[in-house]
Amino acid sequence: MKAIETVGILGLGKMGGPIAGHVLARGFKVIGYDPVARLREQAAAQGVRGAASARELARSSDLVIVVVGFDSEVEEVIFGRDGVLEGAGPGLVVALGSTVAPRYSKRLASRLAEKGLVLLDIPLARGEAAASSGKLLIYGAGDADAFELCRPVFGAFASDIFHLELGHGHTGREERHALGGEGHEHRPGGGGSGATQPAARRHGQRDDQGLEDPHGPRHAGDSGAPLGLRRSGGRFARS
Repeated sequence: MKAIETVGILGLGKMGGPIAGHVLARGFKVIGYDPVARLREQAAAQGVRGAASARELARSSDLVIVVVGFDSEVEEVIFGRDGVLEGAGPGLVVALGSTVAPRYSKRLASRLAEKGLVLLDIPLARGEAAASSGKLLIYGAGDADAFELCRPVFGAFASDIFHLELGHGHTGREERHALGGEGHEHRPGGGGSGATQPAARRHGQRDDQGLEDPHGPRHAGDSGAPLGLRRSGGRFARS
């Protein structure tokens, strides 16, 4: 795998916009795409190079971070017309920050592997305020070598990073919801490269204990206005 020089951000709203700014400030080249012109213009004002489509973005990127919404939006931006697959070269790393079911991320990893792409599962916790401050929490999963290659990029916008087994990234995020919300305290040094799933769970419990989330809706998408989540029969659904 080649070193990460150019990072593509798909979705430039209240999560993706700040993420793009943090990655750019860390010294990486950043290219962004969002169907909303206003968001593209805001990103361009930060110095983010604009792309006309997900295909163009993928063609120019070493790493693509997807922050566009739920399963259907991820399907469209990756597999649809002018999507990531149409522009991706062999070995492209796709990091999925969108809110999807763990079983979907596992299937997606297999489908992308068939095309020569690598999927990293990086659900983003702590919400919009943490995205703005660069203190998100990542329960990541996927190929260990690719994850370590991308860790400096993730560290630009996340203060705590855990690497788990594939599919457990979103499982860990769901456990945080069940514990009572997105933890928003910063715990320095909590996510070393060797962090285990139990350690990540304990970290989440420390963050969540006795806390209410003051930041409003949970992050569930990034095309314009944020999408909220609500509890429904023990599961989370769009509000």
